[in-house]
Amino acid sequence: MSISHTISFSYTTAAGTINQTAVIEAEAEERQEIVIASDATDYEVDVHIPNDEVQAFILLADVTLSLEYNNNTGTHGDITLTADVPLIWWASAPWALTDIMSYDAGAVDITKFFVTNDGGTTATVLYITVLYDATP
Repeated sequence: MSISHTISFSYTTAAGTINQTAVIEAEAEERQEIVIASDATDYEVDVHIPNDEVQAFILLADVTLSLEYNNNTGTHGDITLTADVPLIWWASAPWALTDIMSYDAGAVDITKFFVTNDGGTTATVLYITVLYDATP
């Protein structure tokens, strides 16, 4: 059974608006909404982002958060999520996964995020959605 996700873009200038939609399909998805305390350091979140099978994902938080992958030392990669700015990627995007995340996409699956919130405000949600092929 196929699961579809739709990503919509809109770009508006004085000359007009351009709208574009990408529909991505895969076999499985994982969705999480997590509250991250205002003083959280290396808060561990189990995730499933299979590097060879991931078709799309979105990461979004309502406060700025730092995420490290697979361990809490940043040796596998890290990213800063800016408050209310979604990080969206899909397999047919014109940029590589390594362009937006300091992550060696051919090396390992991402199985954990270690989240740090040093902004002094509780994140009411860290939103993670991953679309992937379960049987590559």
